[in-house]
Order: sequence, then structure tokens, then C-alpha cells
Amino acid sequence: MMYPIPFITQSTQERVHRPFIQGFTMEALQCATETPSFAGPNLSKWFRAQRKLGSRDRKIVAELIYTLIRFERWFVKAGLLTEPLHTNSQLHAVFEWWQSPSTTPQFDLATHLSIPDWMSPHLSAIDDPTKFVIHYQARAPIDIRCNLQKTTRRKLSQQLRRNDIHTERIQNTAAGLRIKENANLTGQGLFKRGLFEIQDAASQYFIEHLRPLITPKTTVLDYCAGAGGKSLALAALGATVYAHEPRSSAINELQKRAQRAGVKIQIGLPKHPVDIVVVDAPCSGTGRLRREPTVRWKWQAQPPLDWVPIQQQILQQAQSFVKPTGQIAYATCSILLPENQHTIDGWNATRQTIYGHQRDCDGFSWTIFQPLES
Repeated sequence: MMYPIPFITQSTQERVHRPFIQGFTMEALQCATETPSFAGPNLSKWFRAQRKLGSRDRKIVAELIYTLIRFERWFVKAGLLTEPLHTNSQLHAVFEWWQSPSTTPQFDLATHLSIPDWMSPHLSAIDDPTKFVIHYQARAPIDIRCNLQKTTRRKLSQQLRRNDIHTERIQNTAAGLRIKENANLTGQGLFKRGLFEIQDAASQYFIEHLRPLITPKTTVLDYCAGAGGKSLALAALGATVYAHEPRSSAINELQKRAQRAGVKIQIGLPKHPVDIVVVDAPCSGTGRLRREPTVRWKWQAQPPLDWVPIQQQILQQAQSFVKPTGQIAYATCSILLPENQHTIDGWNATRQTIYGHQRDCDGFSWTIFQPLES
């Protein structure tokens, strides 16, 4: 079985020899590895702070640092790194190899994904490992969800085009658009007026699956709401939505987003049972590898399957908030089977898992639990 070697674009390869580029790449790596569990947000802050980097050089450094992270184990196996990135590795050999890459042996799936070997058996359900690896080691696109309470998808696409932002429809969604090129979306007046939210296609597919269950009388509890992406989408469909999230910072962000979108979200737990409890459970994040390559470093502090008993506990808690005839919609952005095969005594489970290479999105899984007829 053949997998791709670490790839960078031709324009980046032509400039990787520059000390300026190499120095900033080393500095970015140092920022990322100081606190591996928070490497993603730390890198975002670092790039925003680099005033000396022009837009072209910023893209080059970003491509180099994220390619290093995505193929970390590959570089170690190939002898281009003497040790993993988080242990102060030197990049000189990698820089030299990038300037004149040579043919090297191909490695197994775990090596190419820079994931622990023990995780490979949990990916046994993947139908095409080669396409899977190519997908998850590539750069993720940016997807948005049109706020249909304020505009139409067609009108939003036309407005974005006038701002030189080109889109295409995300098939099998009612409001999804994919951005064809990089763009400062949050700086757009259209975003600030609440005409769209950034949301991966996989999450939108999940909402589409719930759409037939939603009426203006439907009550929904988003039990692990986070910053509220799914809460906003469900409220836009007309449901009465309650959002529960223990982190005050996430709730503050949710309230800002709801105000911008022009939808009402009830903060806190409902006083009465609801029709649907949505549990977007905390998880390993293995489905986000393409979008957030640093997520693999979080597993050093907390192995992915440590989330399994926590998820089961949350599911048990969720039962107390749903009507006897209601449903629980359990979801994760994980592709590991143990995180997506939970059961609830007395409930029927209907499952669906999306591997990102199948539908060009994040990896995602959901289960609809319905009480068994007595």
C-alpha cells in the first residue's frame, strides 16, 4: 500500500532555502511546542503578531510548520528529524531535503498520520486508507453556513463574489457554501451583520439529519453547547433551543454569536423535559486532523480513548432532560469506533459515521437514540 510523501507547493519549495523563512519557521515551531496541548491557538496568536512577515511569506511559513506537524513521524522515520518536534528537534536536514526531495520508503498509515501505532486498529472500518491519508494530510477548506433567517444562499454567494470571495454550494445541505480560496471572512461586513457562520460541512450534515425532526414547537437542549455552532443552526430552523456549557468563555461567545445572528438562545438547563437533547460530546478530535493538525499533540497529555467513559456518563445525564417520547442526538468529531458505539439501556440506536475523504469534510459521527416501545 502506497502513501504520499510530505508535500509542499512548488512556490514554497523555491523559497525554503532563505534564512528568513527558516528562522521564522523555527520560531513558529518553538511557539507551538512550548505548550503542545494549546499549540493550535498559540500558533494562531503567533502568526497574528508577526508584523515582519508579508502575506506571501506568512503563507510559506504556515505551510512549512503545518506540514512538519502533519508528517512528524514520517520525518523521524526517514531520519530527517532525530527526535519528535516537541523535543527541540533541529530542522536543518528537513530544510535541505525540501530543497531537493528524494524518493524515500513509504510507511504505514499510522506513520503517515503521525499517530500512535495502537490507534491503527481502531481505523479498521476505513474503506480506502490511501485516500484517507491523502485527505487528512491536506489543508482543509473553509465552509460557512448561510443564515437563512437573514438572507438566501444564492444572495449571500453573490454578495461575497462582489467582495472577490468565490464560493460553491455544499451538496446535501440547505445553507452550506464552501470558500474556494483563502479569505478574511470574519472581517467581512456580511459576517458582522450575521448573514453567515463558519461551520464545517460535517456539522451541517448532522443538522440536516435533524431537520425533519424540527418544527416551531420543538424544544432542544444543546447539552455540550461549546460556542454554540449547532445551537445557532437549530434555532435558525425554528426550534426553541436551550444551551448548556460549563465554560463561561464559551457561553459569552455563544451569546455574541446569537445576537449577531438574530436568534434567541436560552442559556442554561430547561425546567421541563425537551423533545431532543443534542450531545456534541467532548472527544479525541480525530476527525479534525485535517483542519487542526496539532490536535494529535493533545493525545500526549490525554490518550483519545480516555474520553469514552466520560462520554458514557454524559449520555446517562442527558436522559434526565428528554421527554419519554423524545430523542437524544449524540455526536462526536471522532472517527474512533469506541467513541461512537455507546449504548443506552432501553433505547434504540441509529448510527452514521462520515470519514472525511468520503464527503470532503471533517470526520464526524452521530447516533440517534430513541426509546424502545414498551
